[in-house]
Amino acid sequence: MVGDVTMTPGTRFDQHRHPVPQLAWAVSGVVRISTPGGVWVLPATRALWIPTGVPHAVDGGVAGGPAVFRTVYVTPPPAPAVDGPAADGLVGDGLAALTCFAWGPTGSRRRCGP
Repeated sequence: MVGDVTMTPGTRFDQHRHPVPQLAWAVSGVVRISTPGGVWVLPATRALWIPTGVPHAVDGGVAGGPAVFRTVYVTPPPAPAVDGPAADGLVGDGLAALTCFAWGPTGSRRRCGP
């Protein structure tokens, strides 16, 4: 979903969070986004990725004029259904070969098996 909001100086969206990730930027003007991790000032040349659930507030028109704030909410596709754990012979053998190491008595690493 994409949304545009014109924000005049003094316009604020108080701290809130979203159930999906968000990409936010100013199409024109300048906005400021505050999170517990920092504060970002976004002119039209910068954007901010806001992960799912991160609390943030948005202040518009921080450069003295109106700003057009645009945001894209990114809904991830559903994960495909899986009937159960499975690995064909090549995958199973490959994973075993990549992960099969043992520690020798002196702490040296040696391969498992023959």
